[in-house]
Amino acid sequence: GPWTVFAPSNAAIAALPSQATNELRDDPSLFGHAPFLRRLVAYHIVPRLVLGSDFRSGEHLPTLQHGYPLMLTQYESESTNSTWLASGSIIETTDLLGNNGVVHVLSRLMYAPYGSVAATITLSPLLSAFVALVEEDTEVLAIINGPNPTSVFAPSNEALMNVTIPIDGNQRQGNVEINGSRMSYPDI
Repeated sequence: GPWTVFAPSNAAIAALPSQATNELRDDPSLFGHAPFLRRLVAYHIVPRLVLGSDFRSGEHLPTLQHGYPLMLTQYESESTNSTWLASGSIIETTDLLGNNGVVHVLSRLMYAPYGSVAATITLSPLLSAFVALVEEDTEVLAIINGPNPTSVFAPSNEALMNVTIPIDGNQRQGNVEINGSRMSYPDI
């Protein structure tokens, strides 16, 4: 230490897809062995003391996920006091002091960028069904592996399991079956 921890609030953790929290609860060893989760936690820890009064907008703070600093940003508006963000997550509370550092509470988890968009989505076990769909479409795969900036709004496994599909103007509800890496809609 000293350490600075940017910790997601209880509400941020509760907002995670149920599959993520169920996997952690049911298999505590997953945390120690899953590279994605280790990187996720490491990205929330800065190996020095950074108090709220030390925040500088645009500053990049090194994290325990080496090579992936988090970025502090300050937004000001007429209707509210300034709002601080850490890599896009609102800092709800600052300066919870401990004997070996400080904790700042976040509105949601932060995710460090990791390689291409395709590489990033394959790291999350919550997106395995989406990854299986993407791997079936070489055109989409080429786009998200390509050199151009790309944004992907990926549905979680849970969302894909409860998808409603519009067909000929009718809405059909059906669970998505995953057969190996291929997904099909059984009632279509």
